[in-house]
Amino acid sequence: MKLQRLAHLYVDPRIRFPDGMIGKMKSLEELAEFEVCSYEIGKSMQEFSQLTKLRTLVISWKLYCSFDSRGRQQAEDLQILVGALISKCNLHNLYIHDRRDNLPWYQPLSTGSWCPTARCTLQKLHITFCFIDKVQNWMSSLVNLRELELQIYRTGPEDLEILGAIPSLLYLELVTFCSTNGRIIFRGNKGFRNLKHISLCIVSCGTALEFEAGSLPKVQDLKFKYCVHEMECLNDASNFGIENLSSIAKVEVVIRGNCPSDIDNDDIVASVPNAIKAAIETLPNRPSASFITESNDDYCKHSEMVSSLSELPKMCDFSLVVSSIQQIQGHQPLTYGPLICVSSLLSFGLLLKYLERVNQNFGEYQSGWKNVKLKTSSIQSKLKVGRVRKRIALCLF
Repeated sequence: MKLQRLAHLYVDPRIRFPDGMIGKMKSLEELAEFEVCSYEIGKSMQEFSQLTKLRTLVISWKLYCSFDSRGRQQAEDLQILVGALISKCNLHNLYIHDRRDNLPWYQPLSTGSWCPTARCTLQKLHITFCFIDKVQNWMSSLVNLRELELQIYRTGPEDLEILGAIPSLLYLELVTFCSTNGRIIFRGNKGFRNLKHISLCIVSCGTALEFEAGSLPKVQDLKFKYCVHEMECLNDASNFGIENLSSIAKVEVVIRGNCPSDIDNDDIVASVPNAIKAAIETLPNRPSASFITESNDDYCKHSEMVSSLSELPKMCDFSLVVSSIQQIQGHQPLTYGPLICVSSLLSFGLLLKYLERVNQNFGEYQSGWKNVKLKTSSIQSKLKVGRVRKRIALCLF
């Protein structure tokens, strides 16, 4: 009886619900947090569709799947259940975030089957536990959506067109590795007519960002984060067209540049804030601007390796990891093949954790690990001296 009257439930995400318990909470309006940590938890997820009064749901994703066919199928099944939360429930606010100790979610998320069957009531949607492959057409039908946070592997013009067609969207936060054509352009007089706040993070170098005249007519708050080590990292972009944002009141920029000892004196890194400041000064309302520079360990990440998100599971083939470790052990040149080209020459502690979790037979590969770790500093120095670009599609750690 008490469960049937419960309206708001805030629990530690590690709490496990017995089968059938969630479905009994008929008056539940809010649940935070529900943890997805195993394939078996899907049984409880199916019970959310029975809660007709549920309006806010926070899900913590802490699932480690193997990358064999069985593991991928289990992950896909759980993703379908996530989609059902959108298509079948009467949720207003849905948050799905990651709790896996900074280890990334490699299974690509396809949202093609999530199309709502009726008028969707969602007002806030945050999906940050993995990257989606593309923005699906059905997203433009979310007529009540006011707040959206997504991670898109490669952002193309069609993705922005669909997002721009969401009529009530006020707040948009995007993280993307790169664009499909080297440029992310917000077109003038096309979409995002009511958007007021936008946050954009471009993980890889080499993608130009541009706001055309007439774009984002009501945006007041702009935040963006990008990498710049050399001018080609910007792909010919300079001030990004900030002068075309007529309603802008606040600009926050985070620039990831070279190593800490050089970043304050780097003309390339400094040139971008100067260009943005000059553009801002042309606006009549004189918006405020703040700039933060971060060290990026003196390497560029140009996403040129993987053509589609569907290829990402191949990057996590365990045999490729072992092969790459052997290359490092033998001081052979690092290939730009799947998985390796790892960020700043691998965070070996995190890689060890990752290997232990995704493969039960890791012990046979553990011999010689200390030698690998000892040799990394000399290899990393050689890479820096030669200013070798590690072209990677996904920063693993």
